[in-house]
This record gives sequence, structure tokens and C-alpha cells, in this order.
Amino acid sequence: MRSRQPFLDGARVLLARGYDPGTRYNMRHAGSQVQAFVTTTVGYAAGLRAVDDGAGMRFRKFLPFEEPIAEAAE
Repeated sequence: MRSRQPFLDGARVLLARGYDPGTRYNMRHAGSQVQAFVTTTVGYAAGLRAVDDGAGMRFRKFLPFEEPIAEAAE
């Protein structure tokens, strides 16, 4: 599975696997020692989605789809 927002989608996967929503959460890019985001919690990150509103990327409330999305042809 691919994601355009792996940090946020990853948090939702961790919640689904039973992680505590209060667990501290961050990420690093491969080969980097620098954190890519401000540290947050799994629960907070899982509640967000990234949206390009024309003025740049913004965080908005996550809205789950009611039906599965068909996989895009590669």
C-alpha cells in the first residue's frame, strides 16, 4: 500500500493495532538523525489529514471514507 501522507496514515495503522493514543509519535527520513515533524501523539496524528488548499499543505480533520477505495492502476 502506498500513501501520500505516511506519517498520518501510519498513526491510524498503529491505533488499529492497539497502540495507546497517548504514545509519543514522530518520524525521521531515511539516513537522517533529525526529526521530520514536531513530536505529537499517535492519537492526535491519526485524527489529521493533509490537504493542499492552493496556498500550500494544511492539516485538517481526518474524515474516513465510508466505502473502500479501489486501488489505482500503476
